Amino acid sequence: MQPHRVTDDTLRNLTYRDIYDHPVTLKDGLFEGEPFVRGGAARPRVELAAEPRVTGDLNGDGVEDTAVLLTETAGGTGVHTYLAVVSRRGGRAENVATQRIGDRVQIRSLTVHAGALMLELITTGPGEPACCPTLKVRKTYQLRGTSLVEVASEALGPVGMKDLEGTTWTLTHLARQESVPEGIRITALFKDGRISGSAGCNGYFTRITGDGPRDLRVGPAGATRMACPEHIVMETESRFLRLLEKVTEFRFVLGRLALIYQEGDISDALVFTPSRISE
Repeated sequence: MQPHRVTDDTLRNLTYRDIYDHPVTLKDGLFEGEPFVRGGAARPRVELAAEPRVTGDLNGDGVEDTAVLLTETAGGTGVHTYLAVVSRRGGRAENVATQRIGDRVQIRSLTVHAGALMLELITTGPGEPACCPTLKVRKTYQLRGTSLVEVASEALGPVGMKDLEGTTWTLTHLARQESVPEGIRITALFKDGRISGSAGCNGYFTRITGDGPRDLRVGPAGATRMACPEHIVMETESRFLRLLEKVTEFRFVLGRLALIYQEGDISDALVFTPSRISE
């Protein structure tokens, strides 16, 4: 570990500013304020995103800074995303700058390039409702004193299936609240109108189509016929392939890929994390 790097535990229990008119201190990655109405359920809530998270010297002082994302909700439909920079000042970690990114934006990636933060996101285009953004945008931020300043913004057109290519995605959740069993690796590689990868034991492949910016329809999956000795692997593989064929759309969620499926009356998602860039 580099001597100036801020630890995950510190980030999860740090005080952050410029989200409300008062600082908030997270406990295990979460802040929950008092209800807006006595006895009500709606209350201010701020949560640290586990990823994406990047490090680099953002102001040329020789000290490594850490950039993280936070989400803020208050019981309504809005989900506000903030970009925050944390660094060590005087031997202690401090949130030195925070910038609001937007409401219900979808984060594709966060990187450091030439001492600046580059954020790729999906936001609303002209006339689009806040619920359903489709416009790809690349924003660049520089740390100047105690402010994150947006120095560039480039519209990249509507999101589409091509934006899933070039990355090997690794499945982390079979549903939003259900992790993949430990030791099972399921992957997805999108290329030329197909998905292929490992279903946990067997290799699989299937065709995909899409009529709109977020549409994704998956055809019947073919797979190799190797039998794995562990029942949990075969059971997980079978379920993954069954859910994959029910996918109707995709979204980016804080750097991860969510393939939305409908199972009966329930809408849920297969959630993937980017594991490596394809050659």
